[in-house]
Amino acid sequence: MKVTLISLCVLVLVPWSATATVIEYGDVTLIGGFQSGNFPELWDLTLGPLELQVTYDATGLEDDLGGDAHAWTEIGVRALGYGNFNPTWMVGGAGVWLATDYDWSPNTFDPDPTGAPILDLDDKLILQRGGGLGEGSYDLPAPPPNPWANHAVWFDRDGVDQWQAAMWGAIDGVTYNTVGTYDILIELQATSATSGYAYMSVYGEPQGFYVPGWHSGPADLMPAGMAWTGDMKFMQVFYGIYGYGATHSVVLNDITVKGFLTTQVDIDVKPGCWPDPFNVSSRGVLPVAVLGSAEVDVSNIDTPTLKLEGVAPLRWDIKDVTSDGFDDLNLKFDTQEMVDALKAKERPLNDGDVETLMLKAQLVDETAIWGSDDVTIINPKGGPAAAGASSVLKTFVLYQNTPNPFRKRTTICFELRSRGSVRLDILDASGRLVETLVDEELNAGPRSCEWDAASLASGVYFYRLSSGGHSLTGKMLVAR
Repeated sequence: MKVTLISLCVLVLVPWSATATVIEYGDVTLIGGFQSGNFPELWDLTLGPLELQVTYDATGLEDDLGGDAHAWTEIGVRALGYGNFNPTWMVGGAGVWLATDYDWSPNTFDPDPTGAPILDLDDKLILQRGGGLGEGSYDLPAPPPNPWANHAVWFDRDGVDQWQAAMWGAIDGVTYNTVGTYDILIELQATSATSGYAYMSVYGEPQGFYVPGWHSGPADLMPAGMAWTGDMKFMQVFYGIYGYGATHSVVLNDITVKGFLTTQVDIDVKPGCWPDPFNVSSRGVLPVAVLGSAEVDVSNIDTPTLKLEGVAPLRWDIKDVTSDGFDDLNLKFDTQEMVDALKAKERPLNDGDVETLMLKAQLVDETAIWGSDDVTIINPKGGPAAAGASSVLKTFVLYQNTPNPFRKRTTICFELRSRGSVRLDILDASGRLVETLVDEELNAGPRSCEWDAASLASGVYFYRLSSGGHSLTGKMLVAR
């Protein structure tokens, strides 16, 4: 067995600097079935380490039906362009994340009999670099010969007997008596542009494995972590839940990320147009501009590294297309190649849908940059949503709010095809009216409305636009 002893110095190789950014995203409630999402910022791990802190509240999981009802939760980082739950399956290459599980026995979360506490296994918390992988994927400081002999991987929600409490590694409120809530720290560091390593602790307790099997005293491989791969310059924080057999809920409380942000630039799909239409039947080119400014000199962009949704441009030039006195990088993409790339990512491209196109590139000094812009899909063939959408589009268009998710304020844009009575309502996750932003007669044309959610709780909200007997609804996330 090859042993690579590097774990003991992982957390001090690159010191924090004054340029590190801390973002407090707040709480995210996940209910499933299936629900997932990500935060908009991108992080560059080649500039320094990244810390992800979260309090995982699993008290809303259902266990009464045993194997007939179960759920898994994830939160971590994945490279731009991958999905928000199991970014990869049984292989690495996309990122690393916390994956939760729990014992499959019916009523596993029920308290021990009064006066007879006993150690039992309730919640399981592990790192994953590919969906479906288990404890055997840990490989730092060495692969565990017996992955089942571990420490700070399984946790007991209630008490233990006096002999179990005296065992090494039994920590009241950490490994037992957890009541189903866990303070988690994931620490990540890149070793190259495509590789890195990860460690996780729960209530400050590092994970570990025993060699060759369990024995009294500290675990032999501790702290235990894993090597992982992905595009380290373009990482996003994602989260999700998948469950079946019942309605499961978890809360990811006080999500906080500390690291180094990837530089964001402004891009404009179809410069000069608003809204930005994207005709998926077009056989022509899709123009996109990276906008220059006093802070952004587009001549420093290394164009061979530039990709929009993974597609390289056909050609480019530099000129000021916005007439603001700053040169812009003007790109031309093959429309059908872009459509194929989006379909490969299972984007539906229904008529009237709003899609966010993501661009990434590097400057000539290898600084990573990214940008995004929303487009409105024009699909003459319709799609699953087209039957209802086509008549609505003749009346108005409702766009995705920006930014989303957001912490305090967001802007909702819509466009009226003709003069009419318009109502724009904000609803909470249960469908109750929170606020009416617009309720008046308006002329045809584009409109925007800012919503201030600073006084409201984090969570999912909906905005509903009604006019001419039709309505459209969008979903947004307040995340603090």
